Amino acid sequence: MKQMFLVNKTLAVLSLAATLALTSCSKIDSTDVAPGEETEIDFSARKSSDDPNDQAFDREMTRIFREMQRMVNDMPMTGDPDMDFAMMMSMHHQLGIDVGNAELRYGKHPEGKELAEESNRGNAESRERLQSYLRQHPAPERIDPNVYQQFMREMRTAMQTMNRSFRRVPNTPDVDIDFARKLLEHHEGAIDMANIQLKYGNDRAPLDEGKIIIISQGAEIIELAEFVNEHGIPNTTEPLSDDE
Repeated sequence: MKQMFLVNKTLAVLSLAATLALTSCSKIDSTDVAPGEETEIDFSARKSSDDPNDQAFDREMTRIFREMQRMVNDMPMTGDPDMDFAMMMSMHHQLGIDVGNAELRYGKHPEGKELAEESNRGNAESRERLQSYLRQHPAPERIDPNVYQQFMREMRTAMQTMNRSFRRVPNTPDVDIDFARKLLEHHEGAIDMANIQLKYGNDRAPLDEGKIIIISQGAEIIELAEFVNEHGIPNTTEPLSDDE
């Protein structure tokens, strides 16, 4: 018997319109959170099945997680939230594409592969729009240093939270389920980053892109959760402890 997957995070998607309206009216201060150290985990060292595809998928997830950690450690600091967001989200999209490509290469379920293709298209299109913005704005437009530091703290915290959620997804022998749950967490991170951009950004193009990301990836989160609920999570899971 398989477990059901309930994601209360997806309820946030139902209030996207309210979120966008609020962020367009005011910039809300948030509590400072000191950056924490991320512990590296080797997904391929978890209890993979004997299936070579499952083992290869887990190795690819390990690589992607390490890249996510490097992304936090190497965050750009130009003094311009719009430029930083465009650069960070471009990298984030590429890692999302890598997750999708792993599903296309190692997954088995046609619907899982379809979700991967849909996600890859959206990530690639958004990344190209952000890259176009960066090409047209090569020099940063710096804001007040104190406000910028708050932006960076919030962005770093959002990315660290995403990384923790990504690595804590239990490893199962089902590549398609693992793909859906990991991509869901990756999308949640993108939405968090986009909401921070809406609070601190100034340029129209990255602000619009943030809204697109919130809506499009929010819709994909619902599709991913529905896929997992429809097919169920294998009982042979091995959750990660906070110490790992």
